[in-house]
Amino acid sequence: GLSLGGSVGLELALTRPERISRLACCCARADAPEAYRALWRSRIAKVSAGGMADIAEETISRWFADGGTSRHRPQQALALDMLGTTSVEGYIGCANALSGLDSLDRLESMGVATHFVCGENDRAIPPEVVSQMHERTPGSRFSVLSGAAHLANLDRPMAFNAWLDGWLDGLV
Repeated sequence: GLSLGGSVGLELALTRPERISRLACCCARADAPEAYRALWRSRIAKVSAGGMADIAEETISRWFADGGTSRHRPQQALALDMLGTTSVEGYIGCANALSGLDSLDRLESMGVATHFVCGENDRAIPPEVVSQMHERTPGSRFSVLSGAAHLANLDRPMAFNAWLDGWLDGLV
């Protein structure tokens, strides 16, 4: 899972490990400290008042290593479209879910093979946050994708796909 999907994957692996053979936890976090919750409250207020367009620029700037300035890249156009077509209600629901993350202290009990990966330039979920999850998870692995930001799969697709293929094939 990537971002919210990675956080969901962590929770699933912790609560229903029999459903997962291995977990790729990408650009995600397991907890929601106060500063993180405050950020989501701010975003909820913005989209509630003005819709998704009110957060598009700041969001895209965090998702890509170039700050989202190369809008001609197909990956950035895809991300902008994805963000622009997200319903306000759906976004608020996801923001509330992220605000309630609380699995960091349970990672010591993880029984699923887990590989954490993050982007070197991820400002949304910095490498230090992902490294902390790796340190708490027995037998886990940790990789940093050079030059990638939060949407590492779109920002550096070749490097991301090579890493993911290796993890799923049991090579990394």
